[in-house]
Amino acid sequence: LIGFTEPKWNKISNGRQALDIYELSKIAENLQMREIDIYTYPKRFQETDKPDCEIKTHITFELDESLKNKVLALVLDQNERMKG
Repeated sequence: LIGFTEPKWNKISNGRQALDIYELSKIAENLQMREIDIYTYPKRFQETDKPDCEIKTHITFELDESLKNKVLALVLDQNERMKG
């Protein structure tokens, strides 16, 4: 049903072989699912346009000390301007 031989699927499901985006798309197509629903399984991904829905994003940067201080100064300054 997913379109792979059993040995290939065993390698993928055991983490010994990577699954590329094309293969993920093929699995989704064969299962009549969206790719995003495979990632969020067993839940289904639901898009929303609700204004009260808050989307949080976490970003991690690795910066040297001087650049880190400059970025923090910019971010903290922006936060102070938004409050005032």
